[in-house]
Amino acid sequence: MRDFISDLAYRSEHFDPGRPDIDNSLKVANDGRNVSLDERMANLEEPLDGGRIGMVAGEIMRIHADTEHSTYRDQAGGVSPVPGGLQIVFCDRSTPHQKDGKFSLYEGLRAELVGSKSRHAPTKASWTTSCTSPSSVSMRRA
Repeated sequence: MRDFISDLAYRSEHFDPGRPDIDNSLKVANDGRNVSLDERMANLEEPLDGGRIGMVAGEIMRIHADTEHSTYRDQAGGVSPVPGGLQIVFCDRSTPHQKDGKFSLYEGLRAELVGSKSRHAPTKASWTTSCTSPSSVSMRRA
């Protein structure tokens, strides 16, 4: 990681302003933002401590444990048959990759959540980006 950060500093001081297609300040800043979220976004090794994804997964599981027995009313006023809170997590970096094999924050978070040994671990996690129509988004919410 330190070498990568040093490389970012070098790149920011030495890119050719006449060749922004090769490197430029926006590319350097983007690479810095990516590595600050997860080293795997920069093709580095997985962080030993789980990194930010591990922290986010832990917080999601804590909230899940705190709300798993909560009940809510449906539109008709009856108690919903599905207990527990709904969590919506936004990430403005990365996108779920379907088949290209690249690391994505979404898949890293799914692996942390579903692969957890906690009794509060979810059995699935899904993304609205994989929905193919407005009705499939509605079905995910149900």
